[in-house]
Amino acid sequence: MSAWLTLLYILSLSPNTYSQGDVEVLVDYMVGSFSSKEQAEEDSSYLNIELEMVQIWEDRTDGPWIYIEQAAAETKEKPYRQRVYQIKQRPDGKIESMVYSIPDPLRFAGDYKKDFPLLRLTPDSLLIREGCEVILHRADNGYFEGGTIDKNCSSDLRGAS
Repeated sequence: MSAWLTLLYILSLSPNTYSQGDVEVLVDYMVGSFSSKEQAEEDSSYLNIELEMVQIWEDRTDGPWIYIEQAAAETKEKPYRQRVYQIKQRPDGKIESMVYSIPDPLRFAGDYKKDFPLLRLTPDSLLIREGCEVILHRADNGYFEGGTIDKNCSSDLRGAS
């Protein structure tokens, strides 16, 4: 399971009814600082990873947009993953998170700490990660469930193919 889907599972919500505000609820649960420090201390096979997720470009009407930065705690200034997610309500009621790569991403390392992060970046400069969109729905139990479609999202992290 990807770190993003694991995060969504961990942050699952208490049961309640479906609403038009599901996108806002999901974004509210996604935004924040997350760490695997406790898990890494209990099990040496896990690394202490830190994940920062901040909402960006809040004045846009085609969002919400979220910047994510993921790094090993001891090298937080050199993240190994930086992405931008665009969250949208689909006509079928599901939520879609489009995943974008950032050209020359390290120039934005640590930008999440700023009052207005990624101001030097625009959506038209992002690169869509084809096949990596995440489709979610709010299940009857109130939790968000979903994932990518098939195995269409490739990765080259740490030599993967």
